[in-house]
Amino acid sequence: MANAGFARLSKSRFVAGWQCHKLLWWKVHEPEAPELVPDKVLTDRFDQGRQVTELARRRFPGAMLIPYGADESRLEATTFAVDFGTPAILEGVFQADGVFIAADVLLREGDGYTLIEVKSSTALKADHIADAAIQTHVLRRSGVPTQRIEIMHLNKAFRHPDQGDLFVRADVTAPVEALLRDIPRMIAAQQAALAGPLPQVTIGLQCFEPRDCPFHDRCWPADPNHISTLYENRPNR
Repeated sequence: MANAGFARLSKSRFVAGWQCHKLLWWKVHEPEAPELVPDKVLTDRFDQGRQVTELARRRFPGAMLIPYGADESRLEATTFAVDFGTPAILEGVFQADGVFIAADVLLREGDGYTLIEVKSSTALKADHIADAAIQTHVLRRSGVPTQRIEIMHLNKAFRHPDQGDLFVRADVTAPVEALLRDIPRMIAAQQAALAGPLPQVTIGLQCFEPRDCPFHDRCWPADPNHISTLYENRPNR
């Protein structure tokens, strides 16, 4: 079991907690749970995500990539890049309010920055907003004036070879700004949930939205006559 005293939040953990505190708790306290072992489909999806990230990075030639390594060295390298006005930073890391994030792309534009979060999906999704919001909160708390926020995702209208743009850059500044006012409360609630025993959460839409919960079977009744066993009995998307 993970030590709650050292269980800081990340953007992925925050998004899990935004969906459900129990999901977050299990991910942190039982990181080796069988439900979290990726199957072939999920492994392929991870590989696709890495490929999309590499393709997205090519859109920013000359950008400074913060290399993977110890957190302190990454934080120091990122601070150096920001202080010296680097035009584009890839995988810059920041920490504030007990949350550690790595920003896919930070573009310096005028007196501020544009945050670009890269996704391998072909459409904008609700959890993308939560992901971008927690990053924006940490960036601003770190003294980085983030003025515009975008989600860069695959363009479903693209046709190989080279018919159209592979990526769409969607401006999500407005919905992110709307969510930001609740971020401090959400962070505190998630940290409190991690510091205590397994939270009590009633089953509901969060078991399926915005993504199917891997721990679904731990919460839902095993009764073969339960209504949940009916065919196609799930929320409409």
